[in-house]
Amino acid sequence: MEGFAICAKRSFGGCLDRLWNGCKGKDIWTIKNTKFMNIFKGISTQESSLMLKKPMNKYSFFSLVLLILFSCDGDGPIFPRPSSSGCCGSSGGSGGSTTTFDGSFHSLALKTDSTMWAWGSNMHGQLGDGTKLAKHTPVKVGFGYVSIAAGGAHSLAVKTDGSLWAWGNNSSGELGDGTYLSKDTPVQVGSGYISIAAGRSHSLAVKTNGTLWACGWNYLGQLGDGTQENRITPVQVGSGYISIAAGYAYSLALKTDGTLWAWGTNLNGELGDGTTQSTLTPVLVGSGYTSIAAGGGHSLALKTAGTLWASGWNINGQLGDGTTVGKITPVLIGSGYSSIAAGYAHSLAVKSDGTLWAWGGNYAGQLGDSTMVNKHTPVQVGSGYATVAAKARHSFALKTDGTLWAWGAGKISPVLIGSGYSSIAAGSFE
Repeated sequence: MEGFAICAKRSFGGCLDRLWNGCKGKDIWTIKNTKFMNIFKGISTQESSLMLKKPMNKYSFFSLVLLILFSCDGDGPIFPRPSSSGCCGSSGGSGGSTTTFDGSFHSLALKTDSTMWAWGSNMHGQLGDGTKLAKHTPVKVGFGYVSIAAGGAHSLAVKTDGSLWAWGNNSSGELGDGTYLSKDTPVQVGSGYISIAAGRSHSLAVKTNGTLWACGWNYLGQLGDGTQENRITPVQVGSGYISIAAGYAYSLALKTDGTLWAWGTNLNGELGDGTTQSTLTPVLVGSGYTSIAAGGGHSLALKTAGTLWASGWNINGQLGDGTTVGKITPVLIGSGYSSIAAGYAHSLAVKSDGTLWAWGGNYAGQLGDSTMVNKHTPVQVGSGYATVAAKARHSFALKTDGTLWAWGAGKISPVLIGSGYSSIAAGSFE
């Protein structure tokens, strides 16, 4: 079933019957989006999945396709796609792009001169260049930026003066500007910020005083304010924070004392608190942490000794523990790591010696190891790297010389994007 949303989205006229003929009578997978779940009467919406245990008939199948079409991000499906093939074929492919591979993703990058550059999908104005036209090579958006974050179809950035700017899709209030109107150029949201993170449709930000603020989609409690109400302006969640990460529909945060906190959906154990119970407010996961990363349904974290820990969804081996069994508490993966990133179903990490390692889903080449075979333990991809970024089916890495490399979405090994870069953010959650 992995390919059907792409077919339904992009060639609707003739694809439905082909989809049905290829998929009829088969059990349907877990749908991990809740925006349309309440349409199905009598089915619980307490968690972020809906399991249709019986084979669908043709009419219910077509209805589901229509629901997905109207629940899309604009450029792709909003539910997990766990395998490399389905009744409509693989999701991999170059997308016709020369540099950014697939038009359904967007990316941001900072150069050493503090200029911000963007490329990829732009249906909601998420590139911030004043248009809604996709760009296949980086375009300059502005200058004076020190931090960037890319969500499902929206973008965030902090300037040198601490002002927070947002643009792109705003259907859930994720821009935090008090409206539901999307923006194709950056708008100022507030001031005094030092750290930002963007989930599929929610945003997190930490101020210089350590207070944590959140806005946007909140159906699964990913804002952490104790409600399930969307917020169109930032609401304070707590204090004492220093670092944040936003997953598909959950959030992670580190406090100054090294404690790790998590909230939102927990269907796969991504919160790492030993349960699969979602939570509307932050829960303590552990202590001694220095860095965090949140993916589609799995989480990564580094401890002070450089040890790497992982929890959550593991169907593609994205935890890196040699299995495909999910974990509800963090498991030790290895040591000597300095930088981590979590994609939708894959993981990246850089060791202190500059070597780059990758594992998990590889159905679009997102591991960069010149294959399209999933890996259940870390494999070395290259050397000379400093930091990594990942989302959806694509990956980025910065080398110590400032060159930016990318792979995935059909490219199975790293290709050079450019030089002079200092930071990278990858958007889209599939």
